[in-house]
Amino acid sequence: MKTHKPAAAPRTFVLPEDTAMHRPRSLLVAALLAWGLVPTARAQWWGPAEVFGSASNPNDVWQYGWMEATLSGPLNLYTRSIEGWAGPLWGAWIGGDSTPAIWRNDTSGPAYGVGAGQLSLHPGPDGQASVLRWVNPDRSEAGTLSVAAEFFPGDFGAMRVGVRVNGVQRFEAFDFGSVFFAVPNVEVETIDFLVWGGYAYGNTPLEASISMASDRCLGDFNRDGGVDGSDVSAFFGAWESADPSADLNASGGIDGQDVETFFLRWEAGC
Repeated sequence: MKTHKPAAAPRTFVLPEDTAMHRPRSLLVAALLAWGLVPTARAQWWGPAEVFGSASNPNDVWQYGWMEATLSGPLNLYTRSIEGWAGPLWGAWIGGDSTPAIWRNDTSGPAYGVGAGQLSLHPGPDGQASVLRWVNPDRSEAGTLSVAAEFFPGDFGAMRVGVRVNGVQRFEAFDFGSVFFAVPNVEVETIDFLVWGGYAYGNTPLEASISMASDRCLGDFNRDGGVDGSDVSAFFGAWESADPSADLNASGGIDGQDVETFFLRWEAGC
């Protein structure tokens, strides 16, 4: 088994954001509306490989762990991590080695059937499932979750691969396969990506992403169901107090461009 360089701090990416432009606001909004370029929903995106590292578990919205080969019982979080020659690894060390485990290949080429930058899920010695779990950070937001995953053949062994939503199998394949599906955000607590049912040469690469498109109006800053002056007051209250919710362009700071972004959304209405 192998490992990785320390990963960047966990973050949630926000896509896409309006870009501040030096033109009269009303003309810009009119042009964007005419071109169909004003987004009607806020989209968030989560990618497990980009934030993976050996620093913490849980890691932002991601958890790394294992469960029995029958896929019954709770998720047992990995409690031991190392920085190996290939990249960071979280594992259980059942039976003497690191497996079941999850690791990322931080080298410049393939390692054990795992491509550069890919995560690998390796089952345990008795077929225990290695599990990458996404925990929904906000089920109160009305919108649609889009889930995409591809499992690659990896090393010489052949394992079972699958995706579960709230503990219910949504996709299953032998050794490799891909899936895409959408589900209402309010219905989802957890999404699991699993590799199980084998052991020898069991490294199985996974590429996955989860995105959520909100149904709410972008201009409805205070979420009261309408776009009016109360949203202006609420936004500037947050902006002046440097509340993170005022970072509308997801730049990591709160400045004049967030004001531009707010008014683009506010003038566009719903």
